[in-house]
Amino acid sequence: GRAIRADRSTIRGNYVRIEDHSDCGGLSYGIESYGSENSRSVIENNHVEATRESRGIWASYADIEDNHLNNWSNTSNEEWAIGHGDYNVIRNNTIVGFRDGIYCDDRWDNVVENNSIDVRHYGVYANNAKGDHRIEGNTITKMTTNGDWLVYATNASSFEVKSNECEALGGSGFYFNNT
Repeated sequence: GRAIRADRSTIRGNYVRIEDHSDCGGLSYGIESYGSENSRSVIENNHVEATRESRGIWASYADIEDNHLNNWSNTSNEEWAIGHGDYNVIRNNTIVGFRDGIYCDDRWDNVVENNSIDVRHYGVYANNAKGDHRIEGNTITKMTTNGDWLVYATNASSFEVKSNECEALGGSGFYFNNT
């Protein structure tokens, strides 16, 4: 299911609580929005509580700023907090209790800046990324000993990573290949 689906829109100041189960035949999204080069979405100041197989914010061509995303139940969240899109600016968000943080896999030109990311597995995942990406000023905490990476990036034209503060109980730090 989808709590909010609005393309090329402003989505501001909402409270969303969502839960999905893997046996329901798919994934759920707290907020889903796809913009375009000429009409970006703005997703800001929302509180998204997602659990089980529910993703937080899934968007493309969006300014995703000042949102709070967290798992709300005693059951773990098994999905990504923010993801999927091309040309996103992901700034000043707080992510707590998701399996994974920010998903830029196979995507173009994302900026991930000044976020607080507290997850169990991947902090930022950008396998087969395209174009130019920047990860700057984030606090990334991995609260388990699992073997996933804080930042994983391959195949982008450029990947700038600077001024981040990272801490992990286990696993690996940063991985870059062919970028």
